[in-house]
Amino acid sequence: MSGAAPTFSVVMPVYNGQRFVRRSIGSIQGQTDEDWELVVVDDGSTDGSVDLLRQLGAADSRIRLFHSPSSGGPATPRTIGLREARGEIVCLIDQDDEWLPEKLSRQRAKFADGDFGMVYSDCFVEDSGAERFRYSERWGPMHEGSVAGPLIDNNFVPALTAAIRMSVVREIGGFTPDLDGVDDYDYWLRVAFHGQRFGWVAEPLAVWHLDDHNMSRRNPVRQQLRLYKCYTRLAKRYPAYAADLRRSAARARRSMFDHNLSDLGQRPATLRSSVAVGFAVTRRARSRRELRAAVAGPLKGIPRRYTRASR
Repeated sequence: MSGAAPTFSVVMPVYNGQRFVRRSIGSIQGQTDEDWELVVVDDGSTDGSVDLLRQLGAADSRIRLFHSPSSGGPATPRTIGLREARGEIVCLIDQDDEWLPEKLSRQRAKFADGDFGMVYSDCFVEDSGAERFRYSERWGPMHEGSVAGPLIDNNFVPALTAAIRMSVVREIGGFTPDLDGVDDYDYWLRVAFHGQRFGWVAEPLAVWHLDDHNMSRRNPVRQQLRLYKCYTRLAKRYPAYAADLRRSAARARRSMFDHNLSDLGQRPATLRSSVAVGFAVTRRARSRRELRAAVAGPLKGIPRRYTRASR
């Protein structure tokens, strides 16, 4: 690889991705715009991922491999990738994602068309046994320009399509480690709150493969808890958007009981009421002692498998 910095730095966190990563990297190597580097950050894999990545890196000098202690999610390796990136524009891709050949080329053209700090696109979504559909059909509409308002209401940016100017990355910083699963959405919001304009490419430029490894599927309740935390933190940090953020936080809290808990299938009948009561009393607690006393009763109804975090 020459000493010249590429236009695009592609950041990919990997954890036990041996059966996915070759397809993902192959889709990057198949780009019509070849001016890229791939910054792969392994997050403590225990399968053959590292050996495979070394093999692929030996065959293509644009692939650079870094290591992170096992962090339990993509935020920390993504931040390491941002730090090691040398390009003018940073793109994200996960180990099981797939880009279509014109992805980088179309986004380069979009950046040239306007003063955008970040560009994203539509993508296809594939789920096992289901018909392929567009991200915009389920999570749209998509927006362009100053998008802070609609973005608070809905995450319409597929992470695997995001491309961010390095100047914006330096301004925003890294991903938030304890928001794994919504760390990308938290990042888009911060970019928008800093006044950056978003550009949108209407055509699908990637394929998001859904499977049981998807974090929101593994633990939808924890996903909504982190979303709630994201909104409430940002409300304190960005007062101009606080009212809308608090409304979205309330919606995330309700969703824990009204929507995501239904995905858990069979569960004790006490789960919904116990957790709901727990939330209500914790909001009224005025001290740690009062808090412990308040939640002791409601939490008795929740089995351990719903209170223990799993990666």
